[in-house]
Amino acid sequence: MLASCEAEASDPCRTRIAYVVDVGDLGDQGFTASGWNGVLRAAAALELPDECLRSVVTNSPDPEVWGARIDEVVEEGFDIVVTSSFTMGEGTRAAAMRHPDVSFIGTDQFQESTIPNVAGVVFHEDVGGFLAGALAGLVTETGVVGAVLGCRFVPPVSRFGIGFWNGARYVNPDVTVLATFHEDDIATCFTNPTWGAATAEQMIDMRADVVFGAAGGTGNAALIAACMRDVTVIGVDFDQYQTLPEVRECIVSSSTKSIVSAVADLIADADRGALQAGNYFGGSALAPFHDLAHLVSAENATRLEDIRLQLEAGMLDPCAPVPELGVANDMAFCTSIAP
Repeated sequence: MLASCEAEASDPCRTRIAYVVDVGDLGDQGFTASGWNGVLRAAAALELPDECLRSVVTNSPDPEVWGARIDEVVEEGFDIVVTSSFTMGEGTRAAAMRHPDVSFIGTDQFQESTIPNVAGVVFHEDVGGFLAGALAGLVTETGVVGAVLGCRFVPPVSRFGIGFWNGARYVNPDVTVLATFHEDDIATCFTNPTWGAATAEQMIDMRADVVFGAAGGTGNAALIAACMRDVTVIGVDFDQYQTLPEVRECIVSSSTKSIVSAVADLIADADRGALQAGNYFGGSALAPFHDLAHLVSAENATRLEDIRLQLEAGMLDPCAPVPELGVANDMAFCTSIAP
């Protein structure tokens, strides 16, 4: 008994946290990285050493593959598991049912029903996309703006695209919006920099002078390619002025999602046995304008703030149907996360 007590006292990990990703890159300076950064922020606040953390990137879209990895980390003693992306939603819920004593946190995973040990971090990407589109519509000089987007069947991506289109047309009814979804499967649509760069180049050749990227590493490549052509860009998820130095000279803002703070807050709740099961709504906003603040006049800055307040009050519909985008059941993507 004494030996057991001594072993427990020497264990620095009162909590173990695993971050499991299906496909993605912890260094993508965007969505996947933000979830991991939330884990790191929580670990720092809880004073947990590195050996209490684990990141697992399966590089597989197969639920059986990453479901097995979730089971492995649970068997190894990890008691909080964070999973990344909409596509892992059902698998995360299934794992939670198998492991009721483990807390699960899923980013971009809307919970249609509540399981006591699962929290889904969700956002109104249509709001963030609308703000990004409004900004693009206000600063464009050619009257053409572009959006390079990930898989259309991923609801957060569709919400970004719909919001961007509606925001740009709201402030500038005559603007031309070029929006292109990646048409491959989940295994490649967020990790295809060649396609992202080429798509941005095509939009610029069609006179786009503002490019928004919402497609993980694919979108990052689009922003970098656009910046190399001296085109203004708008980032996503993070304030990419801070995280993607290749575009610092040409990025006017980013449509941010508070993934880092949301994940960290939920881990803190789980650590004290008070996980908020169900849906946890994070914030969507525009990042500062940084070095390109001169592109946004005082009048337009005021207008963007007024738009934000109207969106917050429900006075504007950021998710009006956009038939041109060809997104099936687009309204359901938006209304499914109404608070």
